Amino acid sequence: MWDKDAWKESCRRNAHNFDSEISRLRSDYGDPLGLTHFQYREFWDHTRRIPAIFKESLFREDRERLWAAYSVSCEATEKARPRG
Repeated sequence: MWDKDAWKESCRRNAHNFDSEISRLRSDYGDPLGLTHFQYREFWDHTRRIPAIFKESLFREDRERLWAAYSVSCEATEKARPRG
């Protein structure tokens, strides 16, 4: 038998985990003041692991919100990347 409460708890836990991963993308690979070199390779390696989380149970609203936040983080990093 399907346990709706357990599924909801799983969705909340997965959303929290994904939110934590997005926060790490924003903070773990450089500092906001730009005083240290941004670690682009590590950032992009991390981003490749994140979509697997979307295979987990998530509420639709969380899925849309989190995917948008993930996309914005990736786009901002791509725009900030030095060209050379």
